[in-house]
Amino acid sequence: MSQPKTTRIPAPLYAAAGAGEMAYRQLLKLPTYANDLGDKAANNGAELRQSVITTTTGLRQRATAAYRQANERAVKLRREDLDMDRLRDLAMRNAGQFIVTAQEMQERAIAFYGELVARGEKVVGTGVVEAADVVQADMVSTGKPIQPKSESNGHGTLHGNEAKPAAAPAAAKKAAPTTPPKKTAKQ
Repeated sequence: MSQPKTTRIPAPLYAAAGAGEMAYRQLLKLPTYANDLGDKAANNGAELRQSVITTTTGLRQRATAAYRQANERAVKLRREDLDMDRLRDLAMRNAGQFIVTAQEMQERAIAFYGELVARGEKVVGTGVVEAADVVQADMVSTGKPIQPKSESNGHGTLHGNEAKPAAAPAAAKKAAPTTPPKKTAKQ
């Protein structure tokens, strides 16, 4: 499995970017595919109808034959004795095959995940890493974030029940004199 080239961005984010890019590529093919299917449907309508009728008839005959065969097999099994050793061997074989299949699927999933990570690394590129460096440097240079005042409820108001009107500061500014106060001389 491919690991990202940097430790700043985790592999799942690269995998998500790779999956998004893969989906985007498939969506680009969709209009062409839809047009091709539309053309085929228009050109082959009569042929497809005949094919459906033939297939339906064939499937009906096969279903009838399978039903007869299943009934015959059920009657035969009722007459035979139950072979526990054979059933146990079949169960063990099937369990072993299931484990092998599960391991193969796990290996395929790991390989596909690695492909998504590699694709995501290409899509994301180095621009994100450089941006992360800038953000990190900015955070270091500005220091600790300012903590809110203890009276604040976290929503910009003091003492959650008291709401100050927004026009009050503006009214106070208008009432304030615009000329500086007169200086008085000390005697």
